[in-house]
Amino acid sequence: RLRDARRLLRRQLERQFAPELSALSGSRRRAVVTSLDSLTQLEGLDSMMVQQELSMREARETLTFVITVLLESKE
Repeated sequence: RLRDARRLLRRQLERQFAPELSALSGSRRRAVVTSLDSLTQLEGLDSMMVQQELSMREARETLTFVITVLLESKE
């Protein structure tokens, strides 16, 4: 069940960022999607807020920054 839920969330992520991802080559797109998928898992948010002691605002700003950098990265 967990695997199915993660697969569903990954597909949702790919749909959400489809315009940006379509500009990337296959291997670069795969790397960006994998990175985005890892960053947006609950474990990643938990790590930022618990282990790194970021506030919700700081975690959101960090995610926004990193997602933007990944999506705007050049080949």
